Amino acid sequence: MPVPRLAHAATLVLLATAAGCVPLLLTGWVADPGQGTPVHSACTLDNSVPDAVSVPVQGLRALVSLRQSGSRAFVEVRFDVPPGLTLMLDDDLIEVRTAAAGAARQVRFPNVSLVDGPIVNSYSTSSAIAPYQVPVRTPLVGGRTVIQGAAWDRHCWIAALVAEQPVPDELWITLPGFTVNATPARIPALHYRQRRLLVAAPLNC
Repeated sequence: MPVPRLAHAATLVLLATAAGCVPLLLTGWVADPGQGTPVHSACTLDNSVPDAVSVPVQGLRALVSLRQSGSRAFVEVRFDVPPGLTLMLDDDLIEVRTAAAGAARQVRFPNVSLVDGPIVNSYSTSSAIAPYQVPVRTPLVGGRTVIQGAAWDRHCWIAALVAEQPVPDELWITLPGFTVNATPARIPALHYRQRRLLVAAPLNC
């Protein structure tokens, strides 16, 4: 005898909970294929949730995330700058469009954050965070960070609110231009679509 759909769904939830994970229905932003290398969330069991897109440009990498929190959408960018390169942003403006032929509007980000969580830390007024907020046109000299045997290229972040309720289904994001060792560079506009995603996430993630 076939199991009714609701009972089947409830069984899946029960099994997932017993296995230490829980199914979640999330709203996520997915970049168009070919705009960079997708980076998936570590907080899923099936590697199914796009968390960012990694875009290489002139020897460094930009990891661009478009996220939603409640009724707001915001963009975060992490620049990975290796030794021998110096990154400097041209300005503090991110362009946002909600339709392919629509007019772009500009949003500002206040600074470059030297710590993660820029949508919080770039806007913080805490004296403890202030030393890690640097002006937008500061030369960001590359390097390597080594902690307990792990090593990575120097990180720096920017972030800005790009949309509020009602959040559109599509967004085009154009990041500010910049120079790498005084050579101009730019990342083409990134196109994101909103998606509903059913994921299995560990309970303690």
